Amino acid sequence: MARIMGIHEKPWQTKVAQSLDNMVLEEQKRAWWAIVNLDRFISLCHGETLLATEDPEISDKLPIEDLLWSEGSEQEELAALIAAAPSLDTPSNVTLGQMARECQVSHIIGRLTRHMSNPTLDPEFNREECHQIERTLRAYVPLLAEEELKTGKYCGAFAMCNK
Repeated sequence: MARIMGIHEKPWQTKVAQSLDNMVLEEQKRAWWAIVNLDRFISLCHGETLLATEDPEISDKLPIEDLLWSEGSEQEELAALIAAAPSLDTPSNVTLGQMARECQVSHIIGRLTRHMSNPTLDPEFNREECHQIERTLRAYVPLLAEEELKTGKYCGAFAMCNK
């Protein structure tokens, strides 16, 4: 259904998107990320290496803060937040909403899945990539635990890191 709707083409990231309704674009972005996150979560839980969705780009925009989105903030305020949405490469020391943090962690899980299912011919590169993925996931654990204690909202990302 997402492909039929064109969500996989990420319309929120194109120049054409500037003329479209920001609210619709945010909904499409959130739907696309939900599909990507669920795909990686299912893969992780079942030990499968086949992903149904393409890997996100590091410059892909993340969903805006969940509470602001769901509380029905003013349209102008939401439009400004949507225009300045964080991207996948936002540093971990920047506080993000629950869904955005899950997107970051699911991206790493996707990298892990690809690493396991399609290694390069270079064993040294594979070893270093494995260590980098592990370090990255381990770096998120204390951050997510701290944010979980403060806000109680990072359980999905925390579960993926601990799987």
